[in-house]
Amino acid sequence: MLEIQHKNNILVVDSRLIAEELGIEHRSLLSTLDSHIIDIELAFGSVTFEIALKKDNKGGSQPRVAYLTEDQATFVTTLS
Repeated sequence: MLEIQHKNNILVVDSRLIAEELGIEHRSLLSTLDSHIIDIELAFGSVTFEIALKKDNKGGSQPRVAYLTEDQATFVTTLS
């Protein structure tokens, strides 16, 4: 089940949860999102991105997360 959050008074879903529900890697979902960002934002409004806190202290960069509205999430899901 996807957890809905409020970001800037808008209902959104964390892209990591969408990827998990689809059974794909989060970076694959972000790649799809990045490839279609202009079309998504023209049709459904701006996508909110944040740099999330890492869950562990291992190396690597901080994860980038997108918070998608229902329409944005539905569109990205169909592309994935």
